[in-house]
Amino acid sequence: MRAFMSCFALALGLLSAAPASADIIPPDVARCRGKEAGDACSMSGPDGKGVCVKSTCSRWSYDPAAGKRAPVKRECLKCRPGKPAPKPRPKPKPTPKPAPTPAVRFDDHRGEGQ
Repeated sequence: MRAFMSCFALALGLLSAAPASADIIPPDVARCRGKEAGDACSMSGPDGKGVCVKSTCSRWSYDPAAGKRAPVKRECLKCRPGKPAPKPRPKPKPTPKPAPTPAVRFDDHRGEGQ
């Protein structure tokens, strides 16, 4: 009985569902998930600051035409050491010019004692 349980535990361990290596996102890519190029990201290290930069990532995928697995490349963001670029400040709106006041003529004496 003990031998059966040992074999059962070994078989269960070998057959259990583990994530395939293609399903695991590298840490430098995961740190920039949901961000844009130039955004800040956190890194391990003394400074701990990084910036998301455009890069090329690859993963393995099955190629039906070749009948085997082949690397597939795509654009991605990776967290690299550095400081993020400062965000551009919006241009201040110009102050509107005041409306011109109508010209008043003082030599117009209409309606005075006529």
